[in-house]
Amino acid sequence: MCLWAGIFNTLGLALDIIGVVLLFHFGLPPDVNRDGAVGWTLGTDEAEAQKARRYARRSWTALHLIVTGFALQIVGTWMR
Repeated sequence: MCLWAGIFNTLGLALDIIGVVLLFHFGLPPDVNRDGAVGWTLGTDEAEAQKARRYARRSWTALHLIVTGFALQIVGTWMR
């Protein structure tokens, strides 16, 4: 096996696992109440809005890591 193929596969797997762990932790749930209840909003909490934006950025970063890791694994497989 080519050394670079092993490096690409290992790096791809590492990025995948990091991405999955980040996505598990920072993935935002959909804004749907499972009971069908509709909530009333009395105002906005800027701290919560900022937290939601931070979680959204981190979940998108996680998704990009997973896709990049998958691409590296494909490259490593074709290098053999």
